[in-house]
Amino acid sequence: MPNRCSAPGCRSNYAGEPYTPVFKLPNGPPDLVNRWHRALCREGIRDLKNVFVCSKHFLDEEIQTSFSIHQPDGTYLEVPAKPKLQKDAVPRFLPGCPLHLSSSSDTIPPRFDRSLREQHLIDTAINESLLQYNQDKELFQITTLEDLVSKTKHSGLPSLINDIRQLNDLLKEIENHSAPTNSPETFQHHVREATGRIHKAIDSLSTGEESGNQQPLLSSLQFILCQLDNALIAKTMRYLQSLDCLSLPHLSTLKRLYSNFGLDSEFTNNLKQSVTQFNKWERNEVIQMDEIHVKSTFTYKGGKIIRSSLNPTDPAKTVFAFMISSLSKRWSSIVRLLPCSSSSAEVLFPIIKDVIRDVEACGLSVHVLCTDNYPMNVNIFKLFSPSRLLEHIVPHPMDSNRPLFLLFDFVHIIKSIRNNWLNQIDYNKTFTYPDFENIQVASTAVFEEIRKLYKSDQHSVAKLAPRLTSKACWPSTLERQNVSLALRIFDESTAAALNVSYQSRYHTSTNSQTADFITIICNVWKIFNINTPNKGILHKDEFSVPLTYNDTRFMFLQRVVDWAECWRVMPDKRTGYSVHAYYKHSTKCQSCLLFLTENKEMEIEEPSDSEYRLIQIIDRGSLKWPSSDVIDAIITLWKVFSSIESQPSIFNNFITGPSRSILIQLTTSLIEDEQAEVWRVMCDECGTLM
Repeated sequence: MPNRCSAPGCRSNYAGEPYTPVFKLPNGPPDLVNRWHRALCREGIRDLKNVFVCSKHFLDEEIQTSFSIHQPDGTYLEVPAKPKLQKDAVPRFLPGCPLHLSSSSDTIPPRFDRSLREQHLIDTAINESLLQYNQDKELFQITTLEDLVSKTKHSGLPSLINDIRQLNDLLKEIENHSAPTNSPETFQHHVREATGRIHKAIDSLSTGEESGNQQPLLSSLQFILCQLDNALIAKTMRYLQSLDCLSLPHLSTLKRLYSNFGLDSEFTNNLKQSVTQFNKWERNEVIQMDEIHVKSTFTYKGGKIIRSSLNPTDPAKTVFAFMISSLSKRWSSIVRLLPCSSSSAEVLFPIIKDVIRDVEACGLSVHVLCTDNYPMNVNIFKLFSPSRLLEHIVPHPMDSNRPLFLLFDFVHIIKSIRNNWLNQIDYNKTFTYPDFENIQVASTAVFEEIRKLYKSDQHSVAKLAPRLTSKACWPSTLERQNVSLALRIFDESTAAALNVSYQSRYHTSTNSQTADFITIICNVWKIFNINTPNKGILHKDEFSVPLTYNDTRFMFLQRVVDWAECWRVMPDKRTGYSVHAYYKHSTKCQSCLLFLTENKEMEIEEPSDSEYRLIQIIDRGSLKWPSSDVIDAIITLWKVFSSIESQPSIFNNFITGPSRSILIQLTTSLIEDEQAEVWRVMCDECGTLM
């Protein structure tokens, strides 16, 4: 009785079915056995002792049904044989089962399949390259005169030359074609200049051969070309150095020369040569300053230690970059890179003045110094002012009659506004700001409303705020430095979506006030981000049109300045203090420390049970001050219970059963006495209660 097929859904060799050859599960390597089990897709197939699969589940070329015999006359005879599988054959078809269980190709793991595809692409590219090479070689190769005539028949060359005059005419045409079309005077000038260069090169080579150790003199252009060649194709540079016909600098020489920081004389000469092509308007420049954080290590390259700061014993932690850009031309250039280990305003201030002096010595005129609003840069700007206060127009260091404008980059201001918004201590991240139309009215901008808007649109096909993303609403510490994420918050679509949600979804006034706040910042950004003359026409936006001399948007910017100044000093609804005093920590100024030291009731040297001591315990020395109402309530209650404890009769009555009238009377008297006490005065400089 023939063995039945073990594949699912197969009836081969069952009763009433025709005979079909079957093959037993191989006893070969475990990998092949596992491939058979996976291909059969039958539950419990691994527990069967004898597994047979019929020929219906294999490809025809995988089954050998005959073999060849070589006869003496040189022919081959095909002899039928018992069906036999190839060595690595695996079942591929499962008739009667879903189609996805059958496969006409080998089951190859993804990693092997990927490597095979990569190798196939590499082989294909190599074959195409070889084919193109052979075609070009066959197209341009000349082996006989017939090839020359056939491949130059459209170039005007005669196919037959049998006259010396025809040959002379041809040579004259070639000479005229290769000669320059300049005047005789210009030609003679070029000849004399080339002759002088040749004699100079011969003299330098002969001098180098005589001196032995003296290196050949190379121009700056040769150094730049060699550096570019080495940076792009290092193998080409090494090949050119191996030739005896060229005198090129060594790689260590290139590394030593082009790893220097600073404004060298060669760069100054190139800058002066470039400035000669500028008109007087294009010479008005802006100096932009920024810092780049680098790995604090020493590196030895080209026979020199780099990444050292101004102090040679300390490795550089940051590199300050100074770039100049024209106010009326798309041109910019790095003028200096300054590595520093520990930077401060006093150290960088003279360096910035040196950079301004060197740039103006090249024929340019510096009008603006722009940087980010980092505290150290703020201190640098203060040093430019004679009053040592932050001013945006100061006397020019090179000419006191000229103004120098000190600007903070609005890109960093945008990020600072967003980061301060996220750093609010309340749950909803609320900004309390004066209304733009009426600064006497306080409005609130709630960042949580933006997050709610993103969550509501997260799974929608048509989004109200398509610019909002998860990274924009919940940025990490590193992502907070990305200005593109901040601009996704301060966007027109976000403000419009908040207004729509205010009208139809949440019905909260904070949505409209948050949208107004975003609109103010967005309009200011449009004015500062005008990079093309036709941007306003393309976007149909009046804020994106370039500024003119009598532009009404200057009035809008002045209103923004007044609005920001009012916001700085407006009272905060959460604390009752000014915003400026609220964000100050409980650090005491010198006058407050002197006053508290002299006052015996508020002793600082030794802890005492005073009102100041109670507030100091609550504040912990690092938290921000609570509201004035909370402080008044705590101090009043502390005085009430201190007075009750100091009077035994009242204290006993209070313990047994307090008299409500006595407690109210005592509290009222204490509150009236506090009206004239000194400690309720808050210092304007440090916010200390005294």
